[in-house]
Amino acid sequence: MLTIPPRTSNNLQLLDVSVLSPFQTFYAEAVKLVFLIKNPGKPLTIYNVSECVAYAYRKAMNPLSIQNAFRKYGIFPFDQGIFTETDFLSSEATNRPNPELCNILKQSNLASSSNQQCSTPSISESFYFW
Repeated sequence: MLTIPPRTSNNLQLLDVSVLSPFQTFYAEAVKLVFLIKNPGKPLTIYNVSECVAYAYRKAMNPLSIQNAFRKYGIFPFDQGIFTETDFLSSEATNRPNPELCNILKQSNLASSSNQQCSTPSISESFYFW
């Protein structure tokens, strides 16, 4: 299973930022412009949603914006230096040792000061002060 560091989804989930977020904006626009103006006084029902989704889909899901997202986030063409350590530093606030694993290691005398999993980082190692 692959997990992502907390509070970094804007850097790691490019389609959320580049396609789905604009889709939500365009859908809200479609409800206002396409449905409500054409149908004053009528409620939006599940039978009308497809018209609004079609409008938003055409505007948000275009190949150029998807290609630009892959380029911006360094996926294609590949750019491994697109993000720095400071981009993911906020996730360090939740980077804590696993207490169960540390207890097992301590009981078996495998925990040492050099063991990274059980050592508690100092304040300066854990947080970056802006």
